[in-house]
Amino acid sequence: MADDGENASRSEKDEIRRHAKRWVRHVRRDVLTTPARRAAVRAALGKEPGEARTFVALGEVSAFLPESSKPAVERAFLTVAAMMCAQPLRPREQDIAAGQANPTPAATKDTARAEQADLVSGGSGSASTTSRPGSLGASCAEAVRKRLSRSGTMEARLHALCRANNAGVHRQLPRLVALLRSGLVEVDWARLIEDLARWDRYSQRRIAATWLRDYYRQLNDEPDDTTGEEKNEHAEVH
Repeated sequence: MADDGENASRSEKDEIRRHAKRWVRHVRRDVLTTPARRAAVRAALGKEPGEARTFVALGEVSAFLPESSKPAVERAFLTVAAMMCAQPLRPREQDIAAGQANPTPAATKDTARAEQADLVSGGSGSASTTSRPGSLGASCAEAVRKRLSRSGTMEARLHALCRANNAGVHRQLPRLVALLRSGLVEVDWARLIEDLARWDRYSQRRIAATWLRDYYRQLNDEPDDTTGEEKNEHAEVH
């Protein structure tokens, strides 16, 4: 029985990942490049599905959701797309370029080729590197290395995020992601959708542990120039 439950969970996770990758490709190629559509999806930022400002965005995402999606899955797809659409010009152009580098199955007439592109880029569709950005925690570590944030400040923000419930994580993420993207730190959007879609009492701890493990591991991979005082600093997190 336990194996059946584990297999069902893995199957659901794989389905979310497949649909998330298709959605990210669509947003990059068709939404970010169209001002009216981009504005409509951006309007859903911080909103729950069904609120008036999400109506048009729901029309965009409906064809890309897994069948029988739970509310948490739908909100994950909306939140990540809204964050993508809220980016300023330079990071938005980076995402558009990534979408052009990895054609959609419709453009190639070859689903297998598109899936192979995802395997190379980890679903990120990076145009500048073949390495996967990693989890949100790895992206946060990269932001510290780029001096977008002090290590103590970022650590406190990440801890607060990992403790948050579903509503809290959706509330806190946009400001953090905006910081990351302001310095062109890559975010694996499809993986972030997958993590948010499964942010419940059963999976939250595993996802949070992965974020934290990747954050600390990435920071320790290279010399850290921050001072001891900076490491001990914990700025107030809102």
